Amino acid sequence: MTPSLLRALGIRELYGQNVIRVNFPRHGRFQEAERLFHLANAIDEDPKRFVEAACLYRTCVKLDPSMHEAYTHLGCVYFRHGQPGIAEVAWRKAIEIDPDQPCPHFNLGYSAMCKRWNGVAAGHFRRALDADPNYADAWFNLGMALLGCHDGEWKAKIHFKKYLELEPTGDWAEEARKYL
Repeated sequence: MTPSLLRALGIRELYGQNVIRVNFPRHGRFQEAERLFHLANAIDEDPKRFVEAACLYRTCVKLDPSMHEAYTHLGCVYFRHGQPGIAEVAWRKAIEIDPDQPCPHFNLGYSAMCKRWNGVAAGHFRRALDADPNYADAWFNLGMALLGCHDGEWKAKIHFKKYLELEPTGDWAEEARKYL
């Protein structure tokens, strides 16, 4: 990050890519964290701006340590750039702050499924569904995880049916129909 960008963001001290000190008074921190979150969200899928997006999200949680959304998005940025271990740490932190958010559970499940840890993945998808029973993608991925488990095929069909109830024309609808 350039010195002018650091000043604009109110960052007083960096250690590597980690924000150490910020210049905002306590009452302005939450508003600034929100502003930075929206800036990061606008660029976090651009591979060329990975470092910038990650730094903005880290600044958000430095300003407002209770901002679970920033940890969730930070994890997604790291996961997309081939760092699932760091991503999982961020998602676990988001869950620690607010265990009722479905996205970090879903993301941990997807990460586990990528490692072929289908039982672990199924547990995370179930926790995502406990938080939001209408989370269609979690129903689909739970079905996929169960397909990879011993004797899970008949259970998976139930979850694919639920996905199709919620998203009959969704991104994964044709795939779900193949398993019924």
